[in-house]
Amino acid sequence: MNIKDEQIIIAFKSENEKIMRQCYQNWQEPFKAFLQKTFGLDADKVGEIFNDSYTALYLNIKKGKLNQPMQSGLKTYLFAVGKNLALKTFRKTKVTLTENIPESGEAPDVERSIHYIEQQHKVATILAKIGEPCRSVLRLFYIEEKDYNLIAKELGMGSNTNSLRKKKFDCIKKMKKLFQ
Repeated sequence: MNIKDEQIIIAFKSENEKIMRQCYQNWQEPFKAFLQKTFGLDADKVGEIFNDSYTALYLNIKKGKLNQPMQSGLKTYLFAVGKNLALKTFRKTKVTLTENIPESGEAPDVERSIHYIEQQHKVATILAKIGEPCRSVLRLFYIEEKDYNLIAKELGMGSNTNSLRKKKFDCIKKMKKLFQ
């Protein structure tokens, strides 16, 4: 941890409003730009995520969860919390991701995380473009993890799983074409 982060932690623990406000202002714009570029979220949602992330940073410092030695800086930690809150937003829209907010000072592999997020965003965009019934077939099979019989009944195909398998194959082929 560098000296600046040590000073910030001390300032947060002692409720130094000047330092806390300065960190808030210095980190807010780069944070918002990162989330808007990475996730394409609107300004209001990004502002809400920043406030929640900053609050989590503050509370974790106050609880003593972020002490020396940290493997990453406080700004990196704040960005990781924000990234994971944004991922929660995608989870609520049925995009399944498996990352959690870190409770330690460990920095995630940012490059790999950004690539993963970009891929997830691309998949979500393609699913929006692919249309019905492909979107439903793929959602029911991969996201809701239903078997062929249940999907066929739900989509009004009776018990004809062979045509459903063919449809799924065609949908994946169509999706791969859009993905390239």
